[in-house]
Amino acid sequence: MPKPTAVQPRTGAMRATNLFKGFGTRARSAPGDNQPIAEIILTPHSGVRLEILDDFEKSGLVWMWAGDAEGNLIYVSPSAAERLGHAVADLLGRHLTDLFETDPDNPNERSDRSLNFQISARNRITDLIVRLAPSGILEDAPQSWWMICAHPKFDESGQFLGYRGTAKDVTVKYERKVHDKQLAQYDSLTGLANRHRLNKRLDTVLAAYKAAKRHCALMMLDLDRFKHVNDTLGHQAGDELLKQAGDRLKSIVGTKGEIGRLGGDEFEIILPDIDDRGVLGELAGRVIQMLAQPYSIGGERARVGASVGIAIAPYDGLERSDMMKSADMALYAAKNAGRSQL
Repeated sequence: MPKPTAVQPRTGAMRATNLFKGFGTRARSAPGDNQPIAEIILTPHSGVRLEILDDFEKSGLVWMWAGDAEGNLIYVSPSAAERLGHAVADLLGRHLTDLFETDPDNPNERSDRSLNFQISARNRITDLIVRLAPSGILEDAPQSWWMICAHPKFDESGQFLGYRGTAKDVTVKYERKVHDKQLAQYDSLTGLANRHRLNKRLDTVLAAYKAAKRHCALMMLDLDRFKHVNDTLGHQAGDELLKQAGDRLKSIVGTKGEIGRLGGDEFEIILPDIDDRGVLGELAGRVIQMLAQPYSIGGERARVGASVGIAIAPYDGLERSDMMKSADMALYAAKNAGRSQL
């Protein structure tokens, strides 16, 4: 049986070979050939194996990394370091959490478990999306998202030696996913939550009341005389007024609740953990007053009013349909009372 031709290992692959064992394989010529079957054994230190690893790293399809028992990097693919804008030497010795963090805004993976927690658990990590940490050595680097996989390595006595893993830049795919989520859950005109997102949010808040007796208020409102703006200044002016109205609502409500546009000139505000009618009345009064201020649109001034209806769980219902019906009835009662009312 002929011996395989020796291939000189490349520098990057030589550094990686002892860290990433298990890539060994066996290649044979196809059965049925007239010549004897040729067999190449790719041992852990084979030049062919190193050649394959080196080519694999340089392809950019995926990069390799390794950490010690404390989570500090002891190896990173040179091409990954280049993508991060640093030399390999700048990254070695740094903790993985100095470079990356889990993304709480990940549409499919909202998790309170930090990257450090997941590393400390010493479990296998599979397809975890992380982003560049906002501070530290990479704080000036353009934001990017990476998918990391890793398995914990132990010695024969069971002592943890660190992680061995791969990383892949998934920035384009991730940003597309975030954009698709934005389209699916947010109003394209105002950037506020759309009806679908509001319904899911209200269901969640009401379920929390049933489990923990938490209160919730629902505020529904629409703009008075909005049709007149559309008819006299045009639909583009009407769209601009809706954007400005949404911005005013955000400035009033802040982090107290979630604001959404149901469609047309109708808005909804979900206010968890609020049931004080005095507080709600004061907030609604500020909403009416702020939305009634003049709007500057294309050199023209437009004025509208706002009517507000309020429902409070559990007094006005514990299901979304009951809460929306109660708030809607209160809204139309306010409009019948003379508009710009609550």
